[in-house]
Amino acid sequence: MRLTTHVLALVTATALLALPACAASTADKAAVVRAAIENHIRPAYTAFRDATGTLETAMTALCKAPGEPPLQAARDAFAGTVEAWSFIEFVQFGPVREDNRLEKILFYPDRRGIGLRQIQGLLAKPAPGALDGGAMAQKSAALQGLPALEFVLFGSGASDLAGEPAGDWRCRVGAAIAANLHRMAGDLVAGWAAGSETVRLLTHPGDGNPLYASQDEAVAAILKVMPNGYELIAETRIAPFLGETPADARPKAAIWWRSGLTAAALRQDFLGLEALAGNSDALRHLDYEERYAVRNLDFETQSAVGFLDKLDRPAHEAAATRQGHDLLVLAEQGASHLNKLAKTGILGGYGLAAGFSSLDGD
Repeated sequence: MRLTTHVLALVTATALLALPACAASTADKAAVVRAAIENHIRPAYTAFRDATGTLETAMTALCKAPGEPPLQAARDAFAGTVEAWSFIEFVQFGPVREDNRLEKILFYPDRRGIGLRQIQGLLAKPAPGALDGGAMAQKSAALQGLPALEFVLFGSGASDLAGEPAGDWRCRVGAAIAANLHRMAGDLVAGWAAGSETVRLLTHPGDGNPLYASQDEAVAAILKVMPNGYELIAETRIAPFLGETPADARPKAAIWWRSGLTAAALRQDFLGLEALAGNSDALRHLDYEERYAVRNLDFETQSAVGFLDKLDRPAHEAAATRQGHDLLVLAEQGASHLNKLAKTGILGGYGLAAGFSSLDGD
């Protein structure tokens, strides 16, 4: 089970290690926190909210007038939503931890197949009225988010959405999930708005603050998103389906394999983390000795994205080919290199350490 926001903050506070002093002043660190919120986190969540709004509209249109073009429009809107989420998904503290929103939006990894069984069960038993009045928000987390909607739009029986009678209930389920996603995305935007409790706590650390007792702890909450994110890319997004060799690949273990969006999501994962570094202006305050992080961050990111762009087929299928497997190994290695860079060159450059693995507690 993932740690709660308060426990995460406590672990961070006790685990931060004192490293050599850095050039960044207390005021510099406060500026990084404000810039990260205003220039990256808030706009990214707004983009996710807008994408879910487009998705909800597309699903509603599909249900009203089924057909191939509306189905494709809904699938395109789903792709846009997955990409918008992937860009910001590794900011895993604050409002996304409240009300289990992180698990509700992305119930993953789902090693026991709970989500698949639940969505198949719901689709198999039409229940008029069961989705009325926002009832989806009261259902299992595994039914509420993007993986469940992916099965609706791309899983077995999805072709019924183009106009078969059997597609009506399926479409209603998908529309309910999309509406619920849009509601949660709106909650995330509100949770990061100026004057919100999350923003107040991050921008006013010190005595009496239950989460951030110092400016170091506040800026660490922002900066540790990078090493944690790169670790999650390597260990939970690529490794599960890659295998040691092409023969060992497990295509259906890849996130978004049904929709063929694995590489597109990974691309946004890498770009989103680099954008956090740039939009927060975190690199500008590094000592000369850590300035290699400025040069290498973009190089490593663009290299990893370039490997993904060279895939000649969907990533989950490419993993089983020699060329595709090699490219994915290079992307995985890129995530590992970036993890070390973020830990030593960025957090270390601020006199901080990550303190614990992003995989602890999962």
